[in-house]
Amino acid sequence: MNLRKQQAIETYNHILATAEALAENSTYESLSVDQICECAGISKGGFYHHFSSKDQLIALLFGCRLGKQLNEHVEPCLGKENSFTLLKIYVDTMVEFLENNPRDTVIRCWLMLTEHVEVTDPSFSRESFQILHAIVAQGKAEGSIRPELDDDFCQAFINGSLTGIIMYGSTFGNYPSLQQFATNSLELIYQALSPK
Repeated sequence: MNLRKQQAIETYNHILATAEALAENSTYESLSVDQICECAGISKGGFYHHFSSKDQLIALLFGCRLGKQLNEHVEPCLGKENSFTLLKIYVDTMVEFLENNPRDTVIRCWLMLTEHVEVTDPSFSRESFQILHAIVAQGKAEGSIRPELDDDFCQAFINGSLTGIIMYGSTFGNYPSLQQFATNSLELIYQALSPK
């Protein structure tokens, strides 16, 4: 990697870290681009070189925050729980995230994330959803997920299905109902991947 690209990645990560630190004492929505630039020590042009808007930055931060929570809740249980239970913990974490963050912001952020090419790149998916790959690998080893299914397909199928369930279920406005809807839907997803 050349020096210029390395510096660009460092600046990008620095902006993300600055916004995340600022958001510890306020909400993402209350942050301004000016405030982020001042604290990060960059110009507005520097900000817009890396992010098309504050909304894009917020979407990435929400995605990172959810990813960290998923890893924190699921990773310690790998190998200790069966793959269905691991997926249930995954779903519970997603529901909890939705419950603890403004619903419209979470949905807007998810939609914004899907607009970026890197999100649909297989290497991005493998890195961002390693925990799902680990669950799939464990399910195949247990014999509860068909071994002939491609790992990337399984991860994308589970993630896409769960995301749709959470987004649709978020319209309920009632988290116990969303939790039950997500759990019932998860059983159907798992049946689709299980050996016949």
